[in-house]
Amino acid sequence: MKSLKTLLFSATLSTAATAGL
Repeated sequence: MKSLKTLLFSATLSTAATAGL
């Protein structure tokens, strides 16, 4: 589902951003 994929992508970016910090 497109919505689910978008949500997962958002979560991945959030995690990556946190790891980057």
